[in-house]
Amino acid sequence: MNNIKYLILVSLLLLVSNPLSAHIYPKSHIDTAEKLLESVDYEKIMEQQINASIEVMKKKDPTTALYEKKIRSFYRSTFDHKEIKAILVELYAENFTEVELQELIRFNQSSVGKKMHSKNALINEVLLKHLHEKFQLQIEKNHQKK
Repeated sequence: MNNIKYLILVSLLLLVSNPLSAHIYPKSHIDTAEKLLESVDYEKIMEQQINASIEVMKKKDPTTALYEKKIRSFYRSTFDHKEIKAILVELYAENFTEVELQELIRFNQSSVGKKMHSKNALINEVLLKHLHEKFQLQIEKNHQKK
């Protein structure tokens, strides 16, 4: 009997400590949030983010190319697409009404929305490069102070 009480207590603590599990959304709301991710080709975006990160690393240190397969494997094993998608679906459902999600889907399917998403990979790569360079400069400054 104590094991059952312990299991219930742990389950309740997990439910309370995980804000994403604290609210249950109607299936249509979750389905619409999933359609939103599909409208931006979520998995393609994840791959573009991985590629952009690796390109930044290779530009900074060309020897990174020797380990590219291992880096990709690390990204894929660490950042599971299905897990991240489930988190994103919950976050979109939490932060947008079903009607707002439908409006976002319409935008994503418009010519301007498609253009925005096609340019995001380049924009993100340039941003990552800039942030990486700034980070490196800060590391070098801190190292020189020592």
